[in-house]
Amino acid sequence: MIVAIYARFSSVADLEKTSSIEAQIEMCKQKAVEDGWVVDENHIYIDRAVSGSTINRPAFQQMLNAIESNYFPNILITKDTSRLFRNEREAGHYESWIWSQGVEIHYVIGQSGNPNLDDNVWFSGRIGHLVAEFYRSKTAKVTFAHQEMNAKAGYSNGGSAPFGYLRREVFVTDESGMEKRKVIYRLDPETAPAIKMAFELYLAGRGGKHIADVLTSHGFRSKNDKPISKSSILNWFRVPFVYAGCRVWNVSHWQKNDAGKKVNRIFHPREEWVIIPDSHPAIIKMEQAEQAYQNMQKNNPNNHQRRMGQRAKYLLAGLANCNHCGHNLQMKYNRRNGEAYYCCGYRRLSQANCDNRRHYNQDLIEDTVMEMIDEYLLQEGYIEDQLHQQLEQVEKQRQESKVEMEQLTAEKKEIESRIETSLELLVDGRVPKERVIIKMQQDEQRLRDLQDRIIKQEEIKAPTAEDLEVFRNQLRMQVDGELDMDAKKSVLNSLIKKLKVDQDGLVEIDFCVALGNTPYTSYLLRGYQ
Repeated sequence: MIVAIYARFSSVADLEKTSSIEAQIEMCKQKAVEDGWVVDENHIYIDRAVSGSTINRPAFQQMLNAIESNYFPNILITKDTSRLFRNEREAGHYESWIWSQGVEIHYVIGQSGNPNLDDNVWFSGRIGHLVAEFYRSKTAKVTFAHQEMNAKAGYSNGGSAPFGYLRREVFVTDESGMEKRKVIYRLDPETAPAIKMAFELYLAGRGGKHIADVLTSHGFRSKNDKPISKSSILNWFRVPFVYAGCRVWNVSHWQKNDAGKKVNRIFHPREEWVIIPDSHPAIIKMEQAEQAYQNMQKNNPNNHQRRMGQRAKYLLAGLANCNHCGHNLQMKYNRRNGEAYYCCGYRRLSQANCDNRRHYNQDLIEDTVMEMIDEYLLQEGYIEDQLHQQLEQVEKQRQESKVEMEQLTAEKKEIESRIETSLELLVDGRVPKERVIIKMQQDEQRLRDLQDRIIKQEEIKAPTAEDLEVFRNQLRMQVDGELDMDAKKSVLNSLIKKLKVDQDGLVEIDFCVALGNTPYTSYLLRGYQ
């Protein structure tokens, strides 16, 4: 019997030696030997330093995909239930699903069995998952308490040092006489002056973009050797007490999406911050830090209603790019004259990022794009020429694909015959199982690739005049109708593959239009003044 292995290690929570990846795999292989099974080395899935609180783990997701595609051994071995799951709600669903796919789960430690068939196994499994989730929650609280104690003692809880400082390792002796390694900060003589200059400019009333340009002109660069951005500088002012020599901890946490990716930083109330003075050398005074913090609170858009200019709607937002640097054009509203513009978002962070200083009037550039859609897509002529070329190309492809389809079909039959032969050899045991399995897996993968190519060849279809008429009628209703801004933006996103605007006033549009089930692209240029 061929088996797969899953191993997971969380460097924070798993402290026992048997939780290391190597130890888990060795334990699983030993169980396979004892039960007379063979481990498929191509199906050993490892998640390193990843929490089991969610199923959004790279190797775990890869394993689920392999199970769903039926390209997976009949048995999965793992150390215990906590390796697979530490979230009780997810555990019950996915454990049942894995068994329903014909894959048996066997634990090195703990009871194994199909929860779909045995109520006792189901009940004991859910209890085990609850215990694992309880252990994860308890461990998280213990870790938080230790980090709080560490911060109150003036030491770092990990991560890189703030801009203006460098990490410095020191050794301290605890009450039991054990020597422990700790991290504190020391001044970085090359970047600390940038922090001092930035705070002086900010307290003098200068904005983040101006400060970024001044630091760039003085030769200061980020840790990645890039111009220091406006957003980075504003982050210094949000937690300024670090630069007054304080250890600051529990400032914020990250909100994650369903895939486990950080999407939104949530700042905690200042009352919950841990602020320990005199933890490292100060760059600014505490009075300056307090003033900077208060200024940031006044300017925080969450503390007051946004200006009308910030609520303006822009049709090309997220679609138009600067032709010089490739970054998105951002929205900008001039309250003095009441006009809205598009401008290079990368240059807004720092003038050193991009040379395109032009501001494009919102109405003019949006009207230009809509006129191009009307002229080239809605009016007769342009698409008809493209359609004629498309018909000639598809007919040529059809002639070429006949020979290729015959070759693909013949190769498909040959591979199917080889797979049947391999199954017979596997049953008879005349050839070592490992060799047969590897060959079968290669043939099955090749068969899937051939089937995909055959389907693509069969789907080749030229758009017809009826397809064009349906497309135009639908587009005309969407463009000319009374749609809201979001609906019109959705239409443009489906039509435009690429839109770039040059500093000299040239709009470049790459249309992507689907007629029937066949997309075609068209590259257009239009001057904009």
